Amino acid sequence: MLCEQQVAVVDHAVAGHESLLVPAGAGCGKTSTLCAVAQALSAAGQRVVYLAYNRALKQEAQRKFGATADVYTAHGIAYAELNIKVDTRQRQLGRIFPRHVMELLGLDGEIAGLSAYAYAHAIVTTLTAYEQSGDPIVTAACVPGRVRTELGCDDLIEQVVEHAQDLFHAAAPGEKSRLPLPHDLYLKYWQVIGTPGLDRYDVVLLDEAQDSNAVVLAALAGRRVIYVGDTHQQIYSFRGAVDAMQKITALELPLTHSFRFGPVIADLANAILCEKKKTKLRYPLQGYPRLNTSIVHRPPPTPCTRIYRTNYQLIADSFVLRDSGLNVLLNGDMSELARQLESVDALAGGDRRLVRDPLVRGFKSYSSLIAASKGNGPFARELRQIVRILTDFAPRFAELLSMLKQRNDCEAQDANSVVLTTAHKAKGAEWRNVVVMGDFDQTLNAENQYSLGVRAREEELNLLYVAVTRATENLNIQGEYLSNIAIRAGLMSRTGYVTNQ
Repeated sequence: MLCEQQVAVVDHAVAGHESLLVPAGAGCGKTSTLCAVAQALSAAGQRVVYLAYNRALKQEAQRKFGATADVYTAHGIAYAELNIKVDTRQRQLGRIFPRHVMELLGLDGEIAGLSAYAYAHAIVTTLTAYEQSGDPIVTAACVPGRVRTELGCDDLIEQVVEHAQDLFHAAAPGEKSRLPLPHDLYLKYWQVIGTPGLDRYDVVLLDEAQDSNAVVLAALAGRRVIYVGDTHQQIYSFRGAVDAMQKITALELPLTHSFRFGPVIADLANAILCEKKKTKLRYPLQGYPRLNTSIVHRPPPTPCTRIYRTNYQLIADSFVLRDSGLNVLLNGDMSELARQLESVDALAGGDRRLVRDPLVRGFKSYSSLIAASKGNGPFARELRQIVRILTDFAPRFAELLSMLKQRNDCEAQDANSVVLTTAHKAKGAEWRNVVVMGDFDQTLNAENQYSLGVRAREEELNLLYVAVTRATENLNIQGEYLSNIAIRAGLMSRTGYVTNQ
């Protein structure tokens, strides 16, 4: 049974011929709305394609949409149309690193005062920025500001742009190349050559539009699209995500009635968003009156889910909880982190044969990786976390790897289970009992907030919004920053107890 807001979206989708924006708050039934839209359009003879944000959402959508829509990720439709499977018989899918560029261009010594590695790094970062843009060719605008400063003169910048364009063509699908084929590169190639395959469809349903990117938006330009998303759940701008909900001009039909939680959680979510914008919300969330979701003083009993800001604190707590006899389940795929840890450990031991992670493989020695982790490069933060985890949890390294590699069914919790997840991996999920952990304070304390910048601070508050809106019954708050928001909103007292609603 659809609510009035959902019916309005379906009716417009069937009757209209223009694109549509559907701002949808957490738990507001966007998937059921899109399923109803696809069913109505399919019945009217329209051909529909649903673009999911990632593979997990795609698999879930395939079950829900059935024959009413074809379901892909953006990368998935590009992969199929470009027949990337054939390419991967000769090439590996993965990142291009500076060492690949040095080998391709025969770089050695210095180039205009820069080391060969620094110059190759400038080319790679420029190519990466181009892959995430809507531009038809590589231009000087694709050179990141920090790289422009390092390069200095316009002639050298233009040379890097030309090499980045050459690198794009050398690594393109169908080329006989020893270079890896990045996922974002073949997606960009698909967009540049005219998005083959999309012309089969009359309507595109773009889900999680707040975490789209400029490539996808350029691919959809001129097509009839129903963009569905929540600006306040944009948490991937560090990967080049672009909020389509802010970029596209079209009729807006919001979904604001949450079916996941009651008024208390909706009020807390709205308070977080007001903290972010310091202004009245355009589309405030409304909790479902029949759901008595509560903010509770003590962590709820198991089974429950703990949501963290960082992998480091998640791992630290996982050992404590396992030692206490609880069944610890990790939400989401953690195998990439396991591979990175194994590779750094192998590099530290001098055994490069066991260095399998592409990022770590780009370093000739452990000392060079440590030096890079202390800098300001694009991978420095990622490297710092890997080194810290490896160092601090070395005595239980084998146990850690086993835990990270294990695939858990977090929906099949028993009475003794605790699910651990980061806020990034929690998006799209929901649990009865949720604890928002205190490591959000590390980023949102007064000192770090000052250095974050406006955009980064807003995304940190988006992560808090995502975290609190996962709870369907009980929410416990461990961090001081979030507690203060709840207190100011009248949802908690200074002692931590819930006020009467």
